[in-house]
Amino acid sequence: MQELSAQAWAFIVETYKDDPLALLGSALGLWGAVVSTILAVLKWREWCRDRHRIETGFSYAGDEEVGNRVYIRNLSSRQFIITYWEVFAAHGKFWRRGYTPLGFAGLEHWDDMPIAAYSGKVLTFQGEYHFGLSDKFLKGRKVYIAVHLAGMRPETQRLYPMPSERSIGAFCRAFAFKLRFGRGRDKNAL
Repeated sequence: MQELSAQAWAFIVETYKDDPLALLGSALGLWGAVVSTILAVLKWREWCRDRHRIETGFSYAGDEEVGNRVYIRNLSSRQFIITYWEVFAAHGKFWRRGYTPLGFAGLEHWDDMPIAAYSGKVLTFQGEYHFGLSDKFLKGRKVYIAVHLAGMRPETQRLYPMPSERSIGAFCRAFAFKLRFGRGRDKNAL
């Protein structure tokens, strides 16, 4: 190891012996590259920490009086505001994909829903708003929620059936769905 560093030092001395300012310029350039890389890594970590992260969950109840529940959780350190949401069943494949609305925030009955940092809200579908998840009703469709956040693009996440964490197919289908409908990022499926 010492022999290698001695050879490297000899190479540096031989290269820059006629022009010491070039050595200073190279040292400053190397120092600038190291500092800017460290600052970029710190900025990236800050961005990952502060970005909006949403987790959704689903609880199915066959009884209309109890109702289905959709859980929306804010996993980030900042509050965000949900301006609109929609639950729908998607059917078809890729560019022939369509959807059937199951529930949405009606504009006449909807106010913005703020969700504080590290907390959540529950959407309950009871009575006339209850929807079933039987094979006869779904017919191979999957249930999604599209959450529209103030100042951001909509975020779509699958509610039922839950995507497999290890499935490459789930990744590809979620990516194709995003391309088709252009709805935000999906951290769980991608």
